[in-house]
Amino acid sequence: HTPPTVRAGAPVRSGNRLEIEFEAVDAASSLRRAEYSLDAGPWIPLAAADGIIDSPQERFVVRLENLSAGEHVLVVRVVDAGNNAGLAKVVLR
Repeated sequence: HTPPTVRAGAPVRSGNRLEIEFEAVDAASSLRRAEYSLDAGPWIPLAAADGIIDSPQERFVVRLENLSAGEHVLVVRVVDAGNNAGLAKVVLR
């Protein structure tokens, strides 16, 4: 009954593009779904870096293009086989 642990890496900027890696780990079951939301917007499905979300540990990369100036909040939600959700939040400046 424990949610996945989700950890964010450091954001990497390249011009108007931003990339940030997330790692999710679940101690009891496989991960099943991941998604992200920018500035409390709609949840957007997120693929695992290896192409399929099927193990207790996965890596995800969020790529944002043409991000406007100012502060933004990025939230990643990862759900395991028991439907437990783990979250990570990053404030982008």
